[in-house]
Amino acid sequence: MIIPWVNPDIRAQMKSHKKRTDLRISNIQQSLQKATTATLRAGDEILKISTGLPDSVKKALATHSIDTVALLGHAANELSLLRREQIKPTLKPEYYPLCNTEIPNAQLLFGDDLAKRA
Repeated sequence: MIIPWVNPDIRAQMKSHKKRTDLRISNIQQSLQKATTATLRAGDEILKISTGLPDSVKKALATHSIDTVALLGHAANELSLLRREQIKPTLKPEYYPLCNTEIPNAQLLFGDDLAKRA
């Protein structure tokens, strides 16, 4: 799970209060990333110490850990979409299509190559 940064060209267009709001949301995404890491480590440890448990219990524990990681990932993705929507009003109209939910998350919030997408 990556926490995408706002593209420098787009960040330059943003007003300071939008930058602060975006930073706060990205901090929430970082917390979700840390929770994901902790969940994965805990799941791994549980599986290591569950040697005497029946396979069905081990499978249930692993499934719960995986489900938790999936939910945390979904929440982080939704926050990225929210960040795009929050930034959209500050963008030039030619950048509006970049707010489309079909654009996958990458290292940068609006994709890695603005010139190709705008």
